[in-house]
Amino acid sequence: MNKSIEIPFTIEKRRIIVFASINGIKGKYLWDTGAEISLLNNNNCKNKFVENNYLIYSKSNISKMMKFYELNKICIENNIIKSKSLIGKTPNILKNKLKPINADGILGLHIFSGYWCELSFSKQKIILHKNKPEEYIKRKKLKCTDRGLFIYSKINNKKYELKIDTGCPYSIKINDPYFPRRKAIKIFKSSPDYKGFYHKIPANFNLFNNTINNRYITYTQNKKDYGLIGFEYLLNYDILFDLNDPLNNGKYIYFKKTSDLNYLRNFIFPRNLNNNFIVDYWTCKNGIKFELNKRNSLFKHGINQDTLIIEINGIPINKYNLNLLKTQELSKDIYELTIMEGNKRKKIKLLTD
Repeated sequence: MNKSIEIPFTIEKRRIIVFASINGIKGKYLWDTGAEISLLNNNNCKNKFVENNYLIYSKSNISKMMKFYELNKICIENNIIKSKSLIGKTPNILKNKLKPINADGILGLHIFSGYWCELSFSKQKIILHKNKPEEYIKRKKLKCTDRGLFIYSKINNKKYELKIDTGCPYSIKINDPYFPRRKAIKIFKSSPDYKGFYHKIPANFNLFNNTINNRYITYTQNKKDYGLIGFEYLLNYDILFDLNDPLNNGKYIYFKKTSDLNYLRNFIFPRNLNNNFIVDYWTCKNGIKFELNKRNSLFKHGINQDTLIIEINGIPINKYNLNLLKTQELSKDIYELTIMEGNKRKKIKLLTD
C-alpha cells in the first residue's frame, strides 16, 4: 500500500487523543510515545496470550507481573493498521492518570511499527507513510531501547538523556537529585495518584537545534535515570519517527519547527501562593494561561490551566504589566478576566469573597 494513512487527533489537557477500535474494542485513547506497551481499561482482550512478561510501573516504584496479549488489529477512521506489539489491561495506578480526559486506554509508541510515523501538530494528524517524506531534512540522532526513544541535551551545561514522551504534559522534565535548586520554586501537589511536590527551575537548554534561555523545566523526585521531553515542547514542531524496523528503529528523529518558541512557558512566580492561588503563568500567542493552586476560586468560573486569558481588568495582555502578578490577589486586585471560549470572548467578574 503506497497511500499514506491519515489519523486525526484532538488535544485535551495537553494530551493527544485518538478515537480507535483496538482488537475490536472501541474507545478514546491517549497516544503516549513514552509507553512501552499499549493498555486497555476494558478487560475483554481475547487475543493471543504472551507469557512471562513483566512491566515496571515506575510511577509508584513497584514491579508487577501482568498478562500481555498480542495487539494485531487497530481500526482508525476506516483504516486497518496491523502491528506486532503488546497490549495489556490498564492497572489501577495508571487509570487515575486517564480520568481527567476520560480515556479508555493508552496507545504505546510501537502500535505504528512498520511505518514512517509523522506527528503533525500543524495539521493535527498522525500520518503513516511507507516511504520517508522528502520535506523532512533536519534530524537528530536517537538512542532506541526497549524503554523508548531518547535524545541527549545539555541543560544548564550538563548532559541529560531525555525520553520523547507525548504523554507527559510538561515541556522538559528531569530527575536529577543533584540538579541545583537554589532558584527553584517548590510547589505542593496532591491528587488521587500523586502526593508530594515538584520543583520548577529556570534553565538554559538546546533541543532540536534550538537554544532556549531562561525557561522553566520541571524537576521531580523519583528513581528514573532519564528525563522527558513532553507535549508542551513537542507541539512546536512537526516530527517524523522512523518505525520501519522494530529492532533498529529510531536511528534519527526528523523535525520541522512550526511555531515561535518565545511562547514556551515564560514564568513569573507570585510571592505569596496562599493569597492569590496562582502558582505561575505562561505566555501564549494572544494571551496567557494560569497554572492554579488546587484551592483556587477561579475553578468555579470554569477557568483552568487550559483557559486562554486575553485581558486582565479590561487591559489587553500585551499592555498589562505581568510583573504585577507576583503580588496581586484575585478578586481584590484582579477583578475581571476576559477569556476565549472557542472563537468567542467572555468576560468574568471576580467578586470579593
